[in-house]
Amino acid sequence: MGRPEWGAKLEQMLGVIEDRVLHLSAFLTGFAALGRLPAARPEEVGWETFLGRLGPLLADIDIAPAPPGRAWFDPAQIEQVLINLVKNAREAGSPPNEIRLQVLPAPDGGFRASVLDRGQGMSDDVIENAMVPSFTTKATGSGMGLTLCREIIDAHRGRLRIARREGGGIAVSCWLPPRDAPLHQTNLSHSRLSLTRS
Repeated sequence: MGRPEWGAKLEQMLGVIEDRVLHLSAFLTGFAALGRLPAARPEEVGWETFLGRLGPLLADIDIAPAPPGRAWFDPAQIEQVLINLVKNAREAGSPPNEIRLQVLPAPDGGFRASVLDRGQGMSDDVIENAMVPSFTTKATGSGMGLTLCREIIDAHRGRLRIARREGGGIAVSCWLPPRDAPLHQTNLSHSRLSLTRS
């Protein structure tokens, strides 16, 4: 006996996957053609809608409820950052149900999107080099994942931060400034080692 609700859910998931494939194709075409990151095309984005679209792609992890408010960023590029960070968390050995994606208003304005895991963590040396192009600890890795994330966040005038979590694992946070943030409030991102209780 058919279940109509499954059909609706499948249609929604296929729509999300189709959009993601189109975004990724455009992103990679621009990257290959220019040999560099395509220019960000920021727009006003509601967090509930944005995280709702990511949900079916990251169904096995814990996605915290969306914060109120809207942010200013390129949704296709920030989607790519968060997907990369979740992929890294999985590859670090974190059980999927212990990977958490959360977005919170930042004390200095804007929002902080974080991916927290309970994987194997990183040594001081790995954290120091994590965003150096071609640096990798994976046998089949390209070393471009975190570098690409950093470049995207830099292009949004944000900051990317890597921190150890108390109890094991890593938290990678991306601060996205408000649309009207003065230039002196934003600077190039960098990897920074610290210990967080999150």
